[in-house]
Amino acid sequence: MGSFFFSEYLSVFGWVMVIFSVLGIIILTIPKLKTQQKINLLPTMIGLFSGLCFAISTICVAKAVSGIDGGDLFLNVGICLFLVLTFQSLILLVFLLLKNKKDIKVLYKKRYKSIFLGFFGGLASICWFSAFCLINPALVKTIGSVEMIFTVIMGYVFFNDRLGFYEYLGMVVIIVSSLGVLYA
Repeated sequence: MGSFFFSEYLSVFGWVMVIFSVLGIIILTIPKLKTQQKINLLPTMIGLFSGLCFAISTICVAKAVSGIDGGDLFLNVGICLFLVLTFQSLILLVFLLLKNKKDIKVLYKKRYKSIFLGFFGGLASICWFSAFCLINPALVKTIGSVEMIFTVIMGYVFFNDRLGFYEYLGMVVIIVSSLGVLYA
């Protein structure tokens, strides 16, 4: 997205590694596709649209942070993140008020746990946003795809999900692409 909208440069090798990472994630989903009786395109379309929105928002945040004059990178990221999270929280509140007011009570009852988790989620977001500002966001997201490996491993450890050929192959492809990005 950054290349299309903001003329950000990504080397051919970088593009190959990004595409390789996407292929690794697709390979991880093959076993789930085999077990489904019929393929429903709606979740796929929603997922692709969500990914597109996430990519655009990532680039916009990186540009917004770099557009703040002066100050420390982490301070600028913190300001931008505060605005983003405030906006997201307001949208969620309006959605819950319109669709399901009961969830607001549930969230209020769990406010201390939510604050705790939100604090650490905010710290993680500061790290992500900072990385997006330091190097090309596509490369950061490619390295971030390693989290899919942890998701698969947690499914194995906590839910006894069996790992087959495609899971191992997908994890290897993701690891190779993430290591390759370090040289892009």
